[in-house]
Amino acid sequence: MAIYKKKDWWYARIEKDNMKWTPAKVGMDQTRWRTKRDARLGDAELRQRVEKLRTTRMSLDLLTLCNEYLNDAKVSFIGQDTFANKKRLCQELIERWGNISIGDITVHMAHSYLLERAEKVSNNSFNVYRKEGRRLFE
Repeated sequence: MAIYKKKDWWYARIEKDNMKWTPAKVGMDQTRWRTKRDARLGDAELRQRVEKLRTTRMSLDLLTLCNEYLNDAKVSFIGQDTFANKKRLCQELIERWGNISIGDITVHMAHSYLLERAEKVSNNSFNVYRKEGRRLFE
């Protein structure tokens, strides 16, 4: 479904690789239009942005990811213990793997880190860090 009308407004939405893309999802300022002609132009812009997002290789390193995650955690989590756990996880990952690209991190690397955590600290620590790691990489 490319463009459709709902009440007095026209909307655009496309599906690419089993993902639904809307103007809001790709960062377009306008998400609805008054005329069908404007909606078609918006649909064309939406398709261009989706194609650009799909073909652009994102380069993100571990340090940047951790900093962004911790900045968000400062606002989202009030408890000091919760934030301290998140900070400790990021510090340990950076010490262990260095500032590598996110694309270079494998499941094996994460799993071996968690198993080492379980052996050195506790099984509970394994579970806590597994959950925190999932939140970090989601």
